[in-house]
Amino acid sequence: KTGAGLAAVVYWFIGAGVVLMILAVIVAVVSWPKEQPTPSARGAAAVSKPLEPLQLGLRRYTTSPFRLNLVDVDISLVHVNVAPDGLEVAFRVRAGGRDTALIYQPPGSKSDVRKNSFGQTIDEDFEELHIVDDTGGSFYSTTGFVGGRQGGVFYYRFRQIHLHFGEAVVLSAKFPMIDQYASSISFESPGRAGSQPPWWWRKIPLR
Repeated sequence: KTGAGLAAVVYWFIGAGVVLMILAVIVAVVSWPKEQPTPSARGAAAVSKPLEPLQLGLRRYTTSPFRLNLVDVDISLVHVNVAPDGLEVAFRVRAGGRDTALIYQPPGSKSDVRKNSFGQTIDEDFEELHIVDDTGGSFYSTTGFVGGRQGGVFYYRFRQIHLHFGEAVVLSAKFPMIDQYASSISFESPGRAGSQPPWWWRKIPLR
C-alpha cells in the first residue's frame, strides 16, 4: 500500500505540473502584444491627389535681369503663355553701353550640314533653343526667337539679333505642348564657342 500511495502522489504532482504549464502558455498567448496595423491599413495615411492638368493662359513674371557679360546685354523673363498648341516663352533683352548682337540657332539647325567657303564640312555642335519640363520631357523651339532686328550669318546659319546701345526688345519663342501634369519648365539658349556663352532660365513655375 505504501508503494501504491507514493506512486499516486507522484502522478498527482506530474498532472498538476502539466496543468500549470498549459495555463502558463495560455496566459502568455493572451497577454502577448498584438502587432499594430500600419497607418495605411488603418486608413490614416494621407493619399495625395493627382495634379490637375495644366491650365491654359498667360503667366506674367516680375524678375531681376541677369547680365550676359560677353555680349553686354541684360535679360529678364517676361511671360509664359500656355496655349492649346504649345507654349510661348518671352524675355526682355536690353543692350548695355555698346551696339551688340545676341545669337541663336534657328529651327532645323541641328540637322544642317555646314560647310565653309572651301566646301569643307564644319564640325561643330549646333544646339537649338529648347525647354525641359519637370517630368523630363525636352522640346525644341518651332520658331526660334521672334522680335528685334534679325539677320543671318551665311556659312554658320545662326541668326543675330542686333541691338543698339541701351535698346530693349522683347524676344519670344514657341515650343510644342509639354506634359499636361508638368509644374515648371527650364529654358536654354545654347552658346557658340568664342561668340556667346549659353544662357538659361531654370524652373519657371507654371502653377
